[in-house]
Amino acid sequence: MIKSDWYNSIKTTSINMKKLLILSIITIFSISGRSQSIASKLGGSVSGILINSDYGTLPGFGLMLEHRLEFIDSNFELKNNIGAEFINNVNSKYAYHYIIKFGAMGEYNFLKFGLLSRYGNNWTPYLGIGGNLIYYYTSLYDRENPQTRTSYDKGITFSAKGSLGIKYKISPNTILHAEAAFDYSFSDNIDGRNIDSKDPLSTSVDHMAMMTIGLSYFL
Repeated sequence: MIKSDWYNSIKTTSINMKKLLILSIITIFSISGRSQSIASKLGGSVSGILINSDYGTLPGFGLMLEHRLEFIDSNFELKNNIGAEFINNVNSKYAYHYIIKFGAMGEYNFLKFGLLSRYGNNWTPYLGIGGNLIYYYTSLYDRENPQTRTSYDKGITFSAKGSLGIKYKISPNTILHAEAAFDYSFSDNIDGRNIDSKDPLSTSVDHMAMMTIGLSYFL
C-alpha cells in the first residue's frame, strides 16, 4: 500500500508522543490537585497553515490537543500540546507531507484573566513564546507511475514559535482563543528538499505561519 509505510511510522511516533503528553498531564494534575493556586485547562484547536517550502507557499491544516496551567492572579500561563499537521502540496500532486508536533509554550496575558483571577476580566490579548519537537514525513512519487515511490524523507527537528492572540471567556469554565502564530523550523527537510543539496529548487528553510482557533475547559 502506498501510504502504509508513512502511516505505520507516524502511528508509532504519535503513540510515543501521546505517552509523553499523558505523563506530563498526570504530573501536572498531581501538582494542581495539591494546590489551590493552580488551575488546569484542557482543550483543542484547529489551524490553517501556510508553509514556506521549496515547492513554494503551500496550504495545510492542523489539529492540536492542548493543556494549560493557570496560576492565581498571575498574568502567566503554561501550555503543552500535541497534534498533527497535513500539508497540501498544490504544486506537486506527487508529494505528501505530514507533521507531528509536541510542544510547550509560555503565554503572557496582558490583563488579569482566568478562573483564579479576582479581577473579573472576560477577555485578554496575549503573547506566547515557546518551541516544538517536530516529526516530519514526506513521500515523493513518480510522475509517470504514481503508484511508485521514488524517495521519502523523515526525521526529527525543532522549531521556535511565537504567537499573538485573544482569549475570551464564553462561560465561567470555557475559554475561546484565537491567535496568529509563526513557527520557525531549524530544518529544510520537512518538504523533502534540502537547502544543502544540489537541488536547484531548494531555496529556503521550511517555516510556517498559521491562524488558530480553539476552546479550553477548566477541569
